[in-house]
Amino acid sequence: MTPTSMLSHDTLRWGLHAACPADWRQHIARCGGGYFHSSRGLLASSPPGEPVFLELWDGPNLAGVATGVRHGGPARGGERHIYFPTFPAFVSRKTSEAALAALVGRLRRDGIGEIVLDSFDAQMVPGALLQPTELRRRREYAIDLDGSLEYLLSQLAPRHRRQVERGDAAGWRFRPLRRDELQAPRPEVKPVTLCGMRRGESFAARLHNVPSLAGSVLHESSGAAVFGAFDGDRLLAASLVGWANLRAYCLSGGCVPAGDECPESIWLHWRILAALRDAGFHRYNLGGTPPAAVSPAHPANGMHRFKMGFAPRVVECCSVRWTLDHEFARIRHQTRWPDGAYA
Repeated sequence: MTPTSMLSHDTLRWGLHAACPADWRQHIARCGGGYFHSSRGLLASSPPGEPVFLELWDGPNLAGVATGVRHGGPARGGERHIYFPTFPAFVSRKTSEAALAALVGRLRRDGIGEIVLDSFDAQMVPGALLQPTELRRRREYAIDLDGSLEYLLSQLAPRHRRQVERGDAAGWRFRPLRRDELQAPRPEVKPVTLCGMRRGESFAARLHNVPSLAGSVLHESSGAAVFGAFDGDRLLAASLVGWANLRAYCLSGGCVPAGDECPESIWLHWRILAALRDAGFHRYNLGGTPPAAVSPAHPANGMHRFKMGFAPRVVECCSVRWTLDHEFARIRHQTRWPDGAYA
């Protein structure tokens, strides 16, 4: 076998499947993938379209995985757009640049006119050699869960620790919402953007895209659930969390109208990360913000401060777009791009 560090564009081969392969979960684990590489994560995060599952092979050896959705319509020349919610996951990052080049080449040969690689829970930043048509930067807030709960609590900002203590003293309860509770989303839950995946989208609007909501439990290899904080029977805050391969991602959240900063959400996310740690998870990603959110004048600054209160690692990410057909570039500027497909 050719050493990984010596792999070239020509030695890598992408295989494409319209249906999820039976051994996909093992592939995700082998390549270090996460929720957005799972079939559930793809459904929850992508625009409507035709799902595709891609395997990267170096001879007989699996080298990477990717998931995406082909979409479009007659006005755009058919399903010649493809959207990936995250970058491919690779067994070795040493192959990543050549593998991305091979992916673009494969999709070009398949007649794809435009490729978008979004960066949810992404583990890499593409190099300059690939020269994307457009690049957008964002950042995510990842909490590593390998330390003790006492250590994690000690790292919280003082205000966050006070809210955790307040909720504990008040006897708030933490549990996943049942399926019947999700059939009619509670009107008193105010949509917020603390953990929103797509700008302006409500908490309730996320639910129909996520299968097996309350039926999923954390010991499953992948899934999604809505976790809630309760004062007695009164719902205080809720958050939709997806996971795979012992990595979890906050997809969206909401709280009762108790102030713009939603202190109940602090307690809820503390209990979520504690439950994840107890289940053996390694990371809880609170989602992202634009880089400008660090400015007090930016509309997302409150989101930034909320997430920084959990002492996360700030991960620099970027989303990229490649236009492979210049006619598609013209059409794209004349038609509306799907909402949230390139956040």
